[in-house]
Amino acid sequence: MIKNAAFLAVALVLAATQAQAKLKLPALIGDHMVLQKGKANLWGWAQPGEAVTVALGHNAAAATADAGGEWKASLSLPRSGGPYELTVSTASESVTLEDVMVGEVWVGSGQSNMEFALKASLGAAAELPSAKKLSKIRFFTVQHAAAFAPQGDVQGSWKVCSPDTAGDFSAVAYYFGKGLAKALRTPVGLILSSWSGSAAEAWTPRPVLDKDPAFTQLLEQWDHNQAQLKTWRTGDDFELWISDIRFLPQDPLAQPLTVSLGPGAPAGTLGGTWSTTAKPDCQAAVTLENVAYSGNPALRFWGVMKGGGWGTLSTNLSAQPVDLSRYAAVEFYAKGSGQYRMNLGQPSIADYDYYATADAFQAPEEWTLMHYPLADLKQGGWGAPKPFTPEAVNTLNFPVIAPYWPDIAAACFDGMTAPLTLFSIRGVLWYQGESNTGRAGQYHQLLSDMIGGWRKAWGEGNFPFLIIQLPNFMHVSLQPGESQWADLREAQLQTSQTVPQAGLITTIDLGEADNLHPKDKADVGRRAALAALGMVYHRSLVYSGPSLVSAGARDGQAVLTFQDTGRGLTAEGGEPLKGFALAGDDRKFYWAQAQIQGKTVLVSCAEVPNPRFVRYAWSDNPVCNLFNVDGLPASPFQADLQPVTPKGP
Repeated sequence: MIKNAAFLAVALVLAATQAQAKLKLPALIGDHMVLQKGKANLWGWAQPGEAVTVALGHNAAAATADAGGEWKASLSLPRSGGPYELTVSTASESVTLEDVMVGEVWVGSGQSNMEFALKASLGAAAELPSAKKLSKIRFFTVQHAAAFAPQGDVQGSWKVCSPDTAGDFSAVAYYFGKGLAKALRTPVGLILSSWSGSAAEAWTPRPVLDKDPAFTQLLEQWDHNQAQLKTWRTGDDFELWISDIRFLPQDPLAQPLTVSLGPGAPAGTLGGTWSTTAKPDCQAAVTLENVAYSGNPALRFWGVMKGGGWGTLSTNLSAQPVDLSRYAAVEFYAKGSGQYRMNLGQPSIADYDYYATADAFQAPEEWTLMHYPLADLKQGGWGAPKPFTPEAVNTLNFPVIAPYWPDIAAACFDGMTAPLTLFSIRGVLWYQGESNTGRAGQYHQLLSDMIGGWRKAWGEGNFPFLIIQLPNFMHVSLQPGESQWADLREAQLQTSQTVPQAGLITTIDLGEADNLHPKDKADVGRRAALAALGMVYHRSLVYSGPSLVSAGARDGQAVLTFQDTGRGLTAEGGEPLKGFALAGDDRKFYWAQAQIQGKTVLVSCAEVPNPRFVRYAWSDNPVCNLFNVDGLPASPFQADLQPVTPKGP
């Protein structure tokens, strides 16, 4: 027995040594990848002290694994092209990667509009078949992952562009890559690292935030919330019991409309099939129990919810939308643990909107009647604000309230950006800002710091950073006024003007009033490709809309001078210029008239004889039409007007 035990111990030691010695590559270094032309950084893991050789074509590089087993090599690359084989080898192992290309590599990052899939975009049915001609474009989608410290790897794999793969990839990144590949005639690698709803601080390295006093309060609200830290790290159990759901009629003599909890419900009830969701790395289940406080059946919804997760208990009320206009409230009995909302879904509302209880409710320990007037429900989705329309209800839902990972400072950077920073890239395409519109005043500094943090992490100098400006959204304002979305666009404009090698892609004409996720992603991607071709690859073309150079006041009017006018300024659509407003010292703005004179726009307003301030396209969803003849719009802006001295004879 002792001999057998000793033999087993030796075998375990040998197995552990062999496991440690196994050559491993990160997810980014794999079949079908695109390497940035020039010099590529390659890395992986091997036995500590082991020599590693990397070879592509006639080029090779050597490295030695450090004490932690990590090795890094810098490999000179041939000119753009491929496919190549890339071999990584040690004295005992060799890994060969197939179909490797050399070309241009860009990272696309941000929130949901960057994630928005090609298959859901405008014109996808016509576009997808043509993807078969774009096999030199390669996609890598980083799986969602948040962390409290920089990670060493991500999950994902390279895909060759085809009708089967392109549909699930970012529409904006796809059209951007297509524009580059066509103009440059080179392979293009697109790495998508994006998360719906994420805030800019989630993508900013923690040391960068720590150095800036402007973000002290932002950090403290996370660092000192022990309850949420527990949820993020280990998860919380939740349990919700629901029984006796019914809609109460406005007419007190009418019968309530009941919602079925399962099979065998009487005729005339709504629903009947309940389901649960729980993502990611969370668990949820639902069962129909026989005993409730009243002796009626009850649903039990329970599971484990971690930070960044979400879970919902749902039922479809009917095959067709239900008309609840004759009902005043919804009520139900509940007990359990955890926080929840009750919401009603409406298929007539764009963009996954729903109408919910304004505040979350804490599930009580004992059965308690919960009563919610329908008139008190508030819009809870991303769509443009709309009144509750009870004639169009189709689902009843009970979502669990849990912390959202992409709200946590540095969590997305640590989990999804830091592991990319050893991979050589040409630049970054950034589409984000919706989640920061409520704090637009800090966004310029936050985004500037974030860009600097990324550039430091990559160690490749001031690589290009292209910022997609927020589009028009929500209702059209009849009068000039304040706008958080305009404030955020201004912060994006300022960042593009003050951060070296940062560019701006204006999309103020490409949004939709009732949809946070406008479906025209082709024009967004094409404009981004134009910006890259002009700014980064120095092609002779017009790649920006008109941008303000100077703003002055003369003879009771604003004198605005522009650059990037291309073949000239124009009012798109042939109508008079729209979207300009003037204000005097009181900063009360009035709509103004504007006319083009060469590269200058003259703006005047009878209500403002002595203008001091000017704004253009300054609202959530502005009506504006200043373009250059080349078809690119001017960015929204605001400016103080400086006195202009008339030129002498």
